[in-house]
Amino acid sequence: MKNLVAIGAVALVAMAGSAASAAVITQTQTIGPSPTDIVQTQNFAQFDPALGTLTGVTVTASASQGPLSMRFTWNGLNPSPTGRVFRYALDYTGSIMQGTNTITSGANQVFNPYGPLSGYGSIVAPAGYATGQSIIYSDPSWGLSFANVVNVLPGNFTPYVGVGTVPFDVRLENFYGVSVPGGWGLQLTTNGQSSITVEYTYTPIPTPGAAAVLGLGGLLAARRRR
Repeated sequence: MKNLVAIGAVALVAMAGSAASAAVITQTQTIGPSPTDIVQTQNFAQFDPALGTLTGVTVTASASQGPLSMRFTWNGLNPSPTGRVFRYALDYTGSIMQGTNTITSGANQVFNPYGPLSGYGSIVAPAGYATGQSIIYSDPSWGLSFANVVNVLPGNFTPYVGVGTVPFDVRLENFYGVSVPGGWGLQLTTNGQSSITVEYTYTPIPTPGAAAVLGLGGLLAARRRR
């Protein structure tokens, strides 16, 4: 009979320990693809301390934009489209912030749009264009992509704990300089997108049933010792 009591005590204590093991809450929000510029705040639910003790916060963030696509359309208002030169320069910047803390960021400058036109890239219009025909010009390097995973230190948990929200600011912006010769129209398109995942790891507060099981396990173990 003593052996049966001992086995029961071990089983009950194991059940109680399992009830108090780590748990995880995961939230994900995305933006886009949508035309840039994107300046947007995404709010995530804070960790409610009534659930237990927060032991870890992991933020996974990524974003991208571009590449820019330039459509030049010949409108027939100039004697000839042949040999006309288009000049361009692009500047991409992006960041994902939580308050004053940078989660991830990036930049990509394709020539310098803030400098003289002579420093821009160039495209020469080919021959054979009729009114309404277009040149679509793009390049995989005309874009921006960045990502990061941040394990928040326990001393920085404060913004993530409560019954409200924790904000993340997403900025995806681009500035361009384009010189278009007479007789051509210009249409620019570029998209941006982002993804943020916030993961809380915590130790749950034991339920009343689990606490009772733990107490019973201790009682049986004490009885065995006697």
